[in-house]
Amino acid sequence: GPLKLKIWKGSEAKRVDLSDFTYGVVLNSQTVKHAMVEVEQPALKKIVTIENKTNYLAMEYDPEILYIFCHGYFSPKEVRFLQMLMKTAPEEIQCYHWGDMDYGGIRIFEYIQKHIFPGIKPLQMDVETYEKYEEYAKTISKETMEKLEKVNVPLLEELKEKLLETGKG
Repeated sequence: GPLKLKIWKGSEAKRVDLSDFTYGVVLNSQTVKHAMVEVEQPALKKIVTIENKTNYLAMEYDPEILYIFCHGYFSPKEVRFLQMLMKTAPEEIQCYHWGDMDYGGIRIFEYIQKHIFPGIKPLQMDVETYEKYEEYAKTISKETMEKLEKVNVPLLEELKEKLLETGKG
């Protein structure tokens, strides 16, 4: 997506424009550790984190959206990097998370909301989407159902209630 980085190697910095990588680019832990987000990100309008790799790969490229495959919980280095991104990004940037519609997906959303993007909103994590794909849902174990009952994520409350009602995610 439309992200510019300054990557340090020793005392030298190289600027990299990730918008040139329209099919995506991987930033490994060392790159994330040594990279700084460039202050001006005028083209960036949305950030979308995506838990599921298949969904991430299927996203249609939009030059105003930064798509981030989150692979579950972000590592501490990734959290630091994304917090840095949010400090430099304009306030009007909209943040979304598209996660699995299950206990883990709700907890990952909660983690991202708490540690990285406080204003994040769910994307395709609603009852309507659940019902559309319900035939693919899997039974949730009793132990996980008990954990799910205790979760309190207001933006995903309706989805949580649907999961508890059906016993599937």
